Amino acid sequence: MRNTQTTQGEDKIRVNLILTPSSIKKLDKMAKRLNFSPSELVEQFARSQDDPSLVAQTQMLGELLAD
Repeated sequence: MRNTQTTQGEDKIRVNLILTPSSIKKLDKMAKRLNFSPSELVEQFARSQDDPSLVAQTQMLGELLAD
């Protein structure tokens, strides 16, 4: 397995997620709009949870991008 290093200096590791087809479509759509890969979108979401101001921004973004 090949790990890649992030700008935060951490190695990334491969994980598997089990999602519904509709959730995958929404994740792909959001990532495309932000010019991210789906993996990077999940990474950014997880990192935003450490900063309370970013949690609110993440929630707002999700509402804006929701169908």
